[in-house]
Amino acid sequence: MVHCAPADEGSHHSMAELTKPDYTALDLPPPPADRPYTLVNMVMSADGKVVIEGNEQGLGSATDRRLMRELRSNADVVVNGANTLRLSGASPRVQDDDLLALRAARGQSTNAIAAVLSASGDLPLERVFFTADDFDAVVYVIESTPDEQREAISATGRSWMRPIPQTTPSAGVRSGCILPRPSRPYSSKLPGSSSASSRQVVVLGSDPVPEMLRHMRHELAAEVLLVEGGPAMNGELFRLGLVDEFFLTLGPVVVSGDVTLSAVAGAFTPTIDTVSRLELVSAVPNPETSELYLRYRVVGSGAIGG
Repeated sequence: MVHCAPADEGSHHSMAELTKPDYTALDLPPPPADRPYTLVNMVMSADGKVVIEGNEQGLGSATDRRLMRELRSNADVVVNGANTLRLSGASPRVQDDDLLALRAARGQSTNAIAAVLSASGDLPLERVFFTADDFDAVVYVIESTPDEQREAISATGRSWMRPIPQTTPSAGVRSGCILPRPSRPYSSKLPGSSSASSRQVVVLGSDPVPEMLRHMRHELAAEVLLVEGGPAMNGELFRLGLVDEFFLTLGPVVVSGDVTLSAVAGAFTPTIDTVSRLELVSAVPNPETSELYLRYRVVGSGAIGG
């Protein structure tokens, strides 16, 4: 059922309550056996662009940024592509006291684990992703990442590992160990800052994106993954059928431009049969900001009418 919240319903509530959805309690299903349940969150202009002058600033309001933090409150890992880290930075922080209290009540760490995927290993090591002490951060690279870049990343205090090759796993099992089975969503507590397992550089093989998600699920015990871009990361996840839900803030601006990035990108050529089919879960307009907050569930592939 689609939920659409009218802005004039319930005059005893504040305007802030009326003009935004509540993303703090999403009632998500259990994750698949070999990856976390995966959410993608983006802010986009009315003409489908996700950057102005190189980053997302100017597309979304303070309300949109609050919704981003609410989504983070559900996540065990927050991942960004390398270009997003370079241009905008990357942090899993929820910041707001009520969201910190919510994570504590669920038995989660204060902040989710941050993650980035980079083929080149050319990353801005001065960014908070590498310097913060209030959240852990995992760097994923590939076999061809240059030695010079590997050494620079190692100097930030991270150990190196390769994921154990996986066959099709049984639910809840990895490497002969039983994963915790929480009695309610999001109850598993991820490694804290003292744990080496969440301060790693992980070398991925020939199928990096599925391997990364498998590592998150089995080595980090992640049940919910939040993807905050960029477009190339989103595109690969959608192409591989690894996205479960898509959260989108539609901003009231037109950016234009032939080379301006859209929310989902990739070098592959889509067809009528391969496009991702979405089901609208909720649509909440905000008359104060003229934004529209959309939540979709991925239900399969194939264009409308196909």
